[in-house]
Amino acid sequence: MSNNNNNINFSLNNENNYVEFVNYDSIKVIELYTNIINEFVEKSIEIKNIDNYDFILVKGVETISYVFKFIILYTKNLKLTNHYSRKSIFYFIEFLQQINKNKIEFLNLSLSDAIVFVYNKTIFNLNKKLSKNYHNDIILDNLDIFIDIHNDFFYKKKYNYNELIKFIKLIKSYNINNSSELHFFLNTILVFIRKIDIDIEFLNNSFIKKIKIYKFQNIKNIYKKLLMNNIFFIIKDYNKYTNSLFI
Repeated sequence: MSNNNNNINFSLNNENNYVEFVNYDSIKVIELYTNIINEFVEKSIEIKNIDNYDFILVKGVETISYVFKFIILYTKNLKLTNHYSRKSIFYFIEFLQQINKNKIEFLNLSLSDAIVFVYNKTIFNLNKKLSKNYHNDIILDNLDIFIDIHNDFFYKKKYNYNELIKFIKLIKSYNINNSSELHFFLNTILVFIRKIDIDIEFLNNSFIKKIKIYKFQNIKNIYKKLLMNNIFFIIKDYNKYTNSLFI
């Protein structure tokens, strides 16, 4: 009986699971996303013996990111998003384990099948007619930018969960007044990390901390300087370049 109730509570055909607005701030949503991806990374050890593991890991992160983004976009329900995102981890890993266990030749088609399997169990069951508001708002825009920041480090093989948590804590400590200010802040970070090839530790210990000293209100000046040269270029002295932004 309890299992049936649980299925109803998390059903994507239950109108009560679709709400009009996300009832949490941007930081809460970002924290949840970070923890879910880290859970996937930790559990992916179970499929580390499969060929092309690094490629599979990237595709897994992309798949879970899509599940997270689509569930929250259409339902605005963070608990539901948490439930299906964690389920997607299980489905993705289980599918690949079965392929490996049964000695099925592992091709890109098999990985595609794993992704479709996850979507069939999650976002393909979304009932868009029940969605009360399927448009992005500032909170979801902030999530999109953070996912770009997070995954940028991941794709460059510079993923560091502890430093990501530190990054979020630093943002919290700045007492940014609203989601619009956070939006501008995250955009500035994204432009910066795409300008120079740094890791998260450098971002936290240099750029982010300098922003606090420089005062958040002046971040628009930094953003303008970053945009002065919008083409990626090689910078050898990261500290010198970072310091130049705060002059």
